Amino acid sequence: MPPVSKPTLGFGMSSLPSRVKARHPPISLRSEAGFLTVAGAGTLKGDLTDVALGLVATSGRFHESYLDVGYGRSDLFINHRTSRLKINGYLTWSAFDKSQHTLLSGMRPFVEMRVDTDVSHNGSASVQTYVGVNFDVCLLFSFWGCPGSTVGKATAKGPSSTSSGAQH
Repeated sequence: MPPVSKPTLGFGMSSLPSRVKARHPPISLRSEAGFLTVAGAGTLKGDLTDVALGLVATSGRFHESYLDVGYGRSDLFINHRTSRLKINGYLTWSAFDKSQHTLLSGMRPFVEMRVDTDVSHNGSASVQTYVGVNFDVCLLFSFWGCPGSTVGKATAKGPSSTSSGAQH
């Protein structure tokens, strides 16, 4: 029997995820369902579903950061596709002074990690890590009066603060 090649994420991959989130700060409930196909892998198609409960930072420097733990299914694994533990963590922070009204004030670095593991059978696991920057695009177009952004607008009390940054 020929060896089974493992699909890698990248070119030739398509997915159709659907995500529903409900929040009653600081508690969040998330449900995700979708599929993933890989070009050239024959009939490889995987359903990816999960339901998770978590906590969200609602204020402060780490506003919009979260951690949730859930249960789901991952058809991309050959064995133990169901009963999978899903852990998602997202850390974002205000790295620059928002009172300066510069392009840097709208940047929020982030680190995200998604874990999909089979804890009951010592099976396969998937860990995905993302590092990047969210950017408030209203800072680029502040002269048009972007909704929710007060960048570049002065009030009777002086310059106002910027929006909280783009959400993912």
